Amino acid sequence: MSDLCPHENSSLTNKENIIVYWSTWANEETWSFYNLVKKSPFWLPQDHLNLHTDKKRGQALLHCPAHQSAKTNTLVLNFPIDIHIVFDEKGIPIVDNKYARFVNRNFDGSDHDDKMTNRYYIQFAGAPIFFCEDDLEMEIFPPYLHDVSATQYAALTVGKFNIGKWFRPIYFDYMLWNGKREIVLKENDPAMYIRFHTNKRIILQEFKSTNFIYSTGRACESVSRQYKDRQSLQERYDLFGSGSTKKALLQEIKKNIL
Repeated sequence: MSDLCPHENSSLTNKENIIVYWSTWANEETWSFYNLVKKSPFWLPQDHLNLHTDKKRGQALLHCPAHQSAKTNTLVLNFPIDIHIVFDEKGIPIVDNKYARFVNRNFDGSDHDDKMTNRYYIQFAGAPIFFCEDDLEMEIFPPYLHDVSATQYAALTVGKFNIGKWFRPIYFDYMLWNGKREIVLKENDPAMYIRFHTNKRIILQEFKSTNFIYSTGRACESVSRQYKDRQSLQERYDLFGSGSTKKALLQEIKKNIL
């Protein structure tokens, strides 16, 4: 099934559509599990602020072009489960066994860096992966219009890359505040906003992940570390677009549209 971005205004009228493919990030063996517990992304409503105290000023803000443009083509992604993580005295996260698969052990307290002034970094699985046949910048940033528990404990890490030139998953990545040794995340709390930088109308198209799709994403994650340290984004884009990888990936995605 596809999902159209509902935000339409004069600047979008008669603009062509652009398809964004997305899926739960998992291999074939675990895709069904993560797909059952996933939270599908949904479009950020233009009137989300729900301002009632001063209708005149509230409506002025809601109709402000600067405010509207910041929310156009922006998805909200909720966190899939309730989870409470505490770091022990060695900086290792204490995880309830039933939640263990949601904590990426490659990014636990052992990555603690003294230069970060006692800040810990933790990464959770369960976020999706996006891909586009065309050039399209995608940006991840915190859910600043929502009151969520995570902001009491940590900052969501942000980023932007071209999902038509690179294929890698996004994660729930958090950098804990100074001195914090725990984080509480609640199911259905907005975890992040995902904005697509385009004036075109976005059509979301979900697909089923396969082992080939998964391995391609994993390769993109690891190739810069194994092939060339600290590659720039442009170098990664060039590497991805120079061969047949993108073409094969697109063919596999289209074969597995839901």
